[in-house]
Amino acid sequence: MILFVVDHLPDVTQNAPILSQQDDEPHVEHKRSSRPSNPPLWLQDYVTTSKGSKCHYPVSSYVDYYSISPSYKQVLATYSAISEPTSFKEAATDPKWIAAMKLEITALEDNHTWSIVDLPLGKTPISCRWVYRI
Repeated sequence: MILFVVDHLPDVTQNAPILSQQDDEPHVEHKRSSRPSNPPLWLQDYVTTSKGSKCHYPVSSYVDYYSISPSYKQVLATYSAISEPTSFKEAATDPKWIAAMKLEITALEDNHTWSIVDLPLGKTPISCRWVYRI
């Protein structure tokens, strides 16, 4: 499956001023709160661990690959052998990913999700990126 993600926000870090501390200014340490921090309420139904603590229920204690069927092992090995590209440049060298990208663009055009038009003068296009997942 290929997802098409559009970034709607411009990158403001490129034009951000660089602030530096002057040598003549004293270093001020900020006081940290002494109030105990609690996990959010929505996490009360889940088993979570805090930083530095061991996992209470490690997956390795519950998942056993020796008891699964040979056909399921073969499927797992097949999925593990397929690698997902990390960039467009890498995906553009694989004919299967090229076909998948063409299919995705065709689907976007057929659904009238977008149309290619000329950019008006003085306007900046929004950026976009491909996300490659199987």
